[in-house]
Amino acid sequence: VLTVLEIVREGPAHREQSDAEDILQTALSGIWQRIEAAPKSCIMTRDEFKVFNFFQHQYQNSTAAEAKSRYWNNLNG
Repeated sequence: VLTVLEIVREGPAHREQSDAEDILQTALSGIWQRIEAAPKSCIMTRDEFKVFNFFQHQYQNSTAAEAKSRYWNNLNG
């Protein structure tokens, strides 16, 4: 997933390569399901946050904002 994310970050043309978009959307869906299962306590891993942050425009609600905040708060101790 992270390799695909790096390829896609190189530009819009790379998003259409093979199954890149499907791979990342599947990963994102799993991350979001985990957040929704524990919206007040879920802390994303560094790798999950990379994917979630790339697609942050898809989740602009308080649950997403709180999940991002928890990630940074946990990272900073």
